[in-house]
Parts: sequence; structure tokens; C-alpha cells
Amino acid sequence: MIKKRNVLVVVIVVVIAVLFLIQLDVRDGFTHGFSTNSLKYNQIYEGDIQGYVDLEKNNYRVTFRPTKDHFAGFVLYFTNQPDGNTGTIELSVSDETGKIVDTIQIELSKVRNLYDYKVLCNKELKKGEVYHLEISANGCATTPQLILVDPDYLSDECIDGNLLLGYGYRESTFTSSEKLLITILVVGAVLILIALIEKENKALKVCYVIGISCLLSGIMAWNFSFNSIDNENTTFKDFDKWSENLVITTIKADQIGCGEFITAGLNGFTDITGPWNACDKSYITDNNWNAGYGRYTPQVAIRTSEYTSMFAVVDNYIRFANQDTYRITEVYSDSTWTNITLDSERPLNPWKHGDLSEAVFLDAQCNELPRSTYFAYVSQYGLQGIVFRYLSRLFDVAFLNTLCALVTAIVFTWISYLVAKKYNFLFGSVFYLVFLLSPWTVNFADNLYWVEFTWFLPMVAGLICSLKIKEKKYRIASYFFAFVAIAVKCLCGYEYITVIMMGVILFLVVDFVVALFERDRKSARLLFRTIVIIGIVALLGFAMALCIHAPEKPGADGSILKGLKLIINNDVLRRTYGADINYYDEIIGRESYAVLASTWQVICEYFNFNTEIITGIHGNMFAFICIAPLLIFVYDFKNRQANVEMIAMYCVSFFTTMTWFVLAKSHSYVHLHLNYVLWYFGYIQVSIYIIIARIFSVARPRNTKELDI
Repeated sequence: MIKKRNVLVVVIVVVIAVLFLIQLDVRDGFTHGFSTNSLKYNQIYEGDIQGYVDLEKNNYRVTFRPTKDHFAGFVLYFTNQPDGNTGTIELSVSDETGKIVDTIQIELSKVRNLYDYKVLCNKELKKGEVYHLEISANGCATTPQLILVDPDYLSDECIDGNLLLGYGYRESTFTSSEKLLITILVVGAVLILIALIEKENKALKVCYVIGISCLLSGIMAWNFSFNSIDNENTTFKDFDKWSENLVITTIKADQIGCGEFITAGLNGFTDITGPWNACDKSYITDNNWNAGYGRYTPQVAIRTSEYTSMFAVVDNYIRFANQDTYRITEVYSDSTWTNITLDSERPLNPWKHGDLSEAVFLDAQCNELPRSTYFAYVSQYGLQGIVFRYLSRLFDVAFLNTLCALVTAIVFTWISYLVAKKYNFLFGSVFYLVFLLSPWTVNFADNLYWVEFTWFLPMVAGLICSLKIKEKKYRIASYFFAFVAIAVKCLCGYEYITVIMMGVILFLVVDFVVALFERDRKSARLLFRTIVIIGIVALLGFAMALCIHAPEKPGADGSILKGLKLIINNDVLRRTYGADINYYDEIIGRESYAVLASTWQVICEYFNFNTEIITGIHGNMFAFICIAPLLIFVYDFKNRQANVEMIAMYCVSFFTTMTWFVLAKSHSYVHLHLNYVLWYFGYIQVSIYIIIARIFSVARPRNTKELDI
């Protein structure tokens, strides 16, 4: 029971936290700014101005509906508004029943001769509800006029009339991703605080553990989502978007109603925005182009791709979002942009004709052409594409990135906790900090293609098995966990599978070596049997994933055996050994040499660390981090104080990383921009721990408190 004197404190803390989270998540109460898509008056073609409203004669009334939350106000467009003018413009907003909900007075003396004038509302109007706006002029020396335009310039909020009127909104201060992580951090902090208030209450120890887990996972997930710590990690924003776009384009195809074209978990997709693997989908904007539209000529510019070469041809047509249709008269392409000239008498613009991504190609007879082209990426089953495709119906891609980062952070925190429980707090802390601060784990963490957490889930299974090796129920649970974790990883991709497989048994092998050294035959037999069983189970998970994937391979015709042969010939040999060297003559760059490079050459590449190891430790220190533990081992051996467990841990973790560099030599030689992450499957953590533990050990005699290392 919580002591009565602390009940009030707990209640206050919980109430404050709940109110904050309601304001943050439910009400979305933190907003700022004035965001609007309104245009400038001088961006309207003269022929599209249909008249003016003389407020001296009549008030003007329009009906509108806010399309987003946090409605902030209007953007008015005046003509006949000289400097020094006097009088007021009154805006009266009423709901559907006619009840006035807001009245705004504008002093014309404060309105300069601008193209647009922003007006803030006194009350927030609700999204989706219909309102009436009445504009009137009072006591004006010169009564300004409003502008009537072609309906194509009107925004989605407008229900009637053709008054040029902009609508503004406040933006949410926090994104949905930030709200999720802040919520987790707040919950964690509250649980810890409650547990600390009642230290003697055993029941609240669960709150403390959950709170610490939330806090550590939240901090790590925040860094994985926003790279908040490492300014040197400049590759974070667009890290391997080439691969991630296989997932994102699959999501996009589903969202635009092209699900029938999705034939695999991962798909390539090309449309008017450009090729599927392009990170930047925006249109060119400079002195000559405005969001892909020519400023001075009737042209549009879209990214060069297979799609443009098929459909952007002379005598075909383009139909824009406002349904205006123009014939293509000329096409010029380079490696990046395709410039399309249209049979229009004047330039086009995005305000009238809409976002260029909504344009559609038509053939010479004005029949609509396909809006995109697709191809299936069949080197793997693509489970992540299937899962994220369905989750994207609930969440946007940015939120899915954060979910991926959060799950990765939870897995890393779990590993760190298990290491701390099995060995000591310092070792667990080193694991956590290396995961948190490594530019490589940060870069991969939120990537929807790589789903980094699937790499380390098998290690969790092995750690649990190692911790509870003497309890049969935990061993059986670990076997099942390892089977599922390996199968899921392989269904998402086979990259790094040798390292991941070794990660399952890493700690068990270390325990086995220690048992042999200590001549503990009973433990050694149990560990050996467990290693064999969990290894076989992991291989069965790998085999099951292959059997699911193989029939889906083009040419397999639903046959597992045919599919396995295709996987071996087309994928495995190309990434390992045995690929046809004649095939590589057709490829340029590093990949053409990969099959010929020596294993030694590949291994040497990965000792030249090309980034920071962790934040603040330059890659030039990697050799020292590798060698220092060896020097410590030699010194201890000389003094007959060798730590067999740490020697075994160092060697096994090193061998774990080496398996991919050696067995998947061609993949490792080509993918230098990716594979440095393999050092973080335990080797760097172990090396740094050995160095730090020795420093603490040397410092121990000077301290009064014993350090648990």
C-alpha cells in the first residue's frame, strides 16, 4: 500500500501528466504560426480575373468549410487600396444556423498596398463544418475592392462564389512521431517518480522497471528518429532511401488504388514524379521553373524515367488536375529532367493547373494512359512491404518510420538489460550507449526496408536461453523464439544472415568455452546440446522462409525446388562465391570486380572505418579499439590473471562479424556504404567494455567503493 502522506503527491503527478498528454495527444493543443497556400495577386493571369466586388455598394457573402484542424484566419486580396486609406473592413463569420461566431475588424490605415493581407480569427473554427463569411466596408475614404477569379484558383475550402480568398491554419508544434515518443518519455518519468516516492513498496518495483524501460527506449527511439546527438552523421536523412523506396512505392501504389499491380511484397514503381528509387520527388523550382511549370514558356519539367520515355511523346496529351488538356508538341530529355512543350498560348502555373503529380498522360486519341509502371522486386519475399502496406492505411510513412525506430530501440534496450543481468551493469550500459551513439545503428533504425530490429531479435532469444539455461521451459521458449525471429528476418531479407545466426548462439558459445575451461562437464554437455538444438531450430526458420519465398520467384511456377535453384543461381552466388565472371563483364564499378576481389582485400576494407565509431570517437580509433583488448589479454596472461570469459567473448564476437565479410564476400565488397554496421553485433561493445573495465580496475584502489565490473 502507498503511504497516505504520499498519495496526494502521486495523484498530483498523475493528474498533471494526464492533463499534459490530453493537451498533447487528444486535443493537439500545441500549435503555432500561420500556414497558407495562398498565392500572390500578380501570379494570376490577367485573363483569369473575372471581375471585382465593390464593397461600397454591397456586402459580399461566401460559404466555406475548413479542411484542416486549427483554422487560424483568412488571406484577403484588395485592389483600390491606397496608402493612408481610412475606415474599416469587417469580417463576420456565422455558422449554418446563422449564429455569429466571430467578428473581425480591419483598420485600413494599417493595410499597405500589398498583394495579400493576412487576418487572424479570434476563435478557432472546426474542421469540416460549414461557415458563412460576410465582408463589409465602413467609413472608408476609398473603398477597396475584392477580386473575382477563375474557379481553378479557388482553394478546397470554398463552397460557393469565386472570390479570391485564402485560408490560413496554425501548424501542430509536434508531429505525430514526436507526440508518440514524448508520451512514452512522460509515462516512463511518471512511473519512475511514483516508484521512487514509495521505495519500500515492492509492488511498485514493477512500475520502476517499466518506467526505466520506457525512458531508455524513448530516448534511444528519439535519437533513432531525429539523429539529435550526432552532428557529424550527415548521411542520416537520406540513408539508403534507394532500398526503402521499395517499401514506400509499394505503399504508394496501394494508396492510389493500384493494388492489382502489386505482385510481391516489394515493388518498384515509376510515375510522373519520377523513378521509384529517387529520394527527391519534388519538381524543379528556380528562376525559370515553378514547381515543374515553366514561368515564361508553356512547358513542364518532370524527372526522366522509363515512364516518361513511354508516355511523354509528341502528339500525346497531358491532362492537369483542373482538367485542362494540352497536346505535347516537343520533348527534350537529359539524364535528369524531361522538358515537355505544350500547345498553349501562355505559360501554365501550379495555382491554376494543380500539382504536377496529379497530371495524367493521354494518347493521341485522348485515351487515358497508365499512371505508373511497376516491377516486382523478387530477391526476397518482402514481408516488411506487406506489413507496412497494411499499416499505412492507419498511419503515414513518417509515423511508420518512428514505429520502426521505437521497436528497434525496445529490442536494443532489452538486449542491454539482459547483458546487464547476465554479466554486470557496466557491460549492459556499454551495450546501450553503443547502440544509442553508433551512427550505423542510428541510420538503419527507422528504415522501413532494413527493419533493423529483426536482425537483433534472434540475439534476444539466445541471451534469454543463456540466462535461463538450466530451466527447460525457458530453453523451449527460446527455441521457438529463435525459430520465429529467424524466419521473420529471412522473410524480410537474407542480408547479414550468417552474422544474425551467430548472434543467436554468441553468448551460449562463450558460456560453453568457459564451462570447458572450468572442466564443468555437466554444464558443457547442456550448453553443447542447447547450442546444437537452437542452431538447428534457427536453420529450420531459415529453411521455412526459403520455402515460402521460393515458389514466388518468377520462373519457379509455384515449385519450391525450381525456386530454390533460382535463388541460389541468381542471388546467393552473386553475393558470395561462384558467380559467372562473364556476367560481371557487363557491370561497371565495384560490382564488376567484386567476384574477383580476394577475401583478404574485403576484410582489410572494413578495418578502415569511414565514420565515427560512436559519437565523439573518430573512426581512426578503430584499430586501437581492436588492439587494446589484445594487449590487455597478453598482460593478464603474463600475470596469470587471464579472463577466459572476456577472451572468448572477444573472439566469438569478432568471428560473428567476420562470417559475413568472408562468406558473403562479393556483397561485402560492393556494400561498403552499408556493412560497417556488422561490427555492432557485439564486437565493438565487447572491445569498448574490456578497455573501460580495465580503466576502472586500475582506478579501483583509489576509490572507497567497490566497482562491479
